[in-house]
Amino acid sequence: MESLTVFFVTFVLFMAVWIIALLIGRAIQKKKLAKFKVFLKENLPDFDIESDRVLIAKQKSKQVKPDITLYLDEKKQEIIVFTDEKQTGITLHRYDFNNLVSVDSSNQIISRGLFPKTYSYEETITLEFTDGQHFHLSLENVTNKSGSDQGADVVRNLLAPWRERMTEIAQEETQELGQ
Repeated sequence: MESLTVFFVTFVLFMAVWIIALLIGRAIQKKKLAKFKVFLKENLPDFDIESDRVLIAKQKSKQVKPDITLYLDEKKQEIIVFTDEKQTGITLHRYDFNNLVSVDSSNQIISRGLFPKTYSYEETITLEFTDGQHFHLSLENVTNKSGSDQGADVVRNLLAPWRERMTEIAQEETQELGQ
């Protein structure tokens, strides 16, 4: 009976620690989100978080948390990129449409684990600007080994309009420079 009590008390303590860690993690995330909203209001007062379309992604393959955001301000003809770096915090990068040099896209299947293996489809859009700056926007989702299921389609369908619009902007600017 005593070993059962010890097990139960230990289990309850571990659950309490887990719940406290979860609550602390949520509080930190809420604080970061509030900070980001303040940053948006200060730097983009016309930005409407409810209706404007943004692409939130990761900068590096196999990274867990998103840390880059792409926003197109069609009225001002601007490409706006937010990056969140550990050392510097949130940084805003603004470029006129004519500063976009190229748009490249790549994809890969990532396998994780030994048994059973989990596969993810990852697609990356790379934007290059006239100042030499490159931004990588990666999305990934669980898929089958060949990347031919709905999981991969979700990523393809999310990135397709962004890739098409960014390519269109780059081609328009290239044509204007050629004339």
